[in-house]
Amino acid sequence: LRRVLDTATNEIEVHRYQFNVNKVGTCWFVNTMRYRTMWEHTGPETVVVCDIHDDINILAKQIEMMVNCMDRLKRDIGMTYWESDDEECLSSVPLPLRGHCHIDGGVCVWRKGDGRARTLARKKGCFMAYCASLLFESTIIPRGIDEMFVDAFLAACDIKEKYGLFLPHKHRIREAAEIPDYRSELEKKDQLNENIQLDMAKQGVGVKEHKLYIGSKTNYKCLTGDLIYICHEKKNRSLHRFS
Repeated sequence: LRRVLDTATNEIEVHRYQFNVNKVGTCWFVNTMRYRTMWEHTGPETVVVCDIHDDINILAKQIEMMVNCMDRLKRDIGMTYWESDDEECLSSVPLPLRGHCHIDGGVCVWRKGDGRARTLARKKGCFMAYCASLLFESTIIPRGIDEMFVDAFLAACDIKEKYGLFLPHKHRIREAAEIPDYRSELEKKDQLNENIQLDMAKQGVGVKEHKLYIGSKTNYKCLTGDLIYICHEKKNRSLHRFS
């Protein structure tokens, strides 16, 4: 957040999610919410969702390649994907590709185009409420649910078939030595938070609060099984990485 405030030249909006209970894996719900901007955004801008822990130079190449392919094939949606070891998707929401594949949040690009793709997605209702309803009776929120939620939400209409293209996710996660060490700042966490809050106020950063009810900790169902299945990603992804 500090780096965003220091380098941003456009408007910034922060979304905060508050839950009635803190279930194991709640962070994966927050991670899921980054996707909804792709179709809920009403402006003319192109929305890009990406993994900020990836090497920025490789990430930029992947985005450029994605946009070029979208231009060439006249598609409004571009998404990277991962392959599953499972023979079939038990939730019946695989991507329209050969084999068993699902959306990878590494790079997703959604532009306005003629507006039809975003309109179709919005007609399905509120993505946030959709996810919360599935989590209502769950005991835990498993890792990987974010991408499965997106596939399930978009599967009921032909958005992906008509408007999407899919490329394997090529990336390299940054080494620890490449990531700034904020430990000294984190020791003064309270002061750091206060400074960031002041900077946000000075720059007119908008903050939206979202309060969500996702049941209680005493629920008996596991998300995988009764509600939605988490497919297993192939362990060997070396062919999909840049060296």
